[in-house]
Amino acid sequence: MNWRIERLRADQIDGFHSLLSEVVAERVFLATLTPPPIDRFRDSISRSIGTGGVFVGAHVGAEMVGCCEIQRFTAESRKHCGGLAMAVAKAWRRRGLGAALMTEALTLAFAEGLERIDLQVRDDNLAARRLYEKFGFQVEGLSRGALKVDGVAVNLLGMGLLRDEFRRHSSSDAVAR
Repeated sequence: MNWRIERLRADQIDGFHSLLSEVVAERVFLATLTPPPIDRFRDSISRSIGTGGVFVGAHVGAEMVGCCEIQRFTAESRKHCGGLAMAVAKAWRRRGLGAALMTEALTLAFAEGLERIDLQVRDDNLAARRLYEKFGFQVEGLSRGALKVDGVAVNLLGMGLLRDEFRRHSSSDAVAR
């Protein structure tokens, strides 16, 4: 564990964008196939941080090697919920970094009043699905053929986690295993 995990600062948003661009370019793990333009990305992240979003990044030296974001929903009926997304640089996968990022982000988000976290994951991304299930996320829906990647239909799974489910999983050490 040579990384340090901290809340994202405004001066680190470009590093977050670079990491996201790297993972998006693989065309395997994320639902998006092109990163947003940097100016729009900066504005979106800054706005989300200002409305209670949680963004944590893992750094090795000055390089961001992983990030986990939970954006608080803004609709009045959904302000108790957030949406999770995560990216880890290829060289840092399967080392426990994803679990460390999620532990930090989920702990902060639930401590700051969120009661539910949603996410979407490609159903062919088995490693991510196992990680999310380890934290207590439950599959709540399947969107068949929701994505087209190089002409191939890909399904998305909707998953959700309630605060009490996370507490049960983290207190039972299920996350550590």
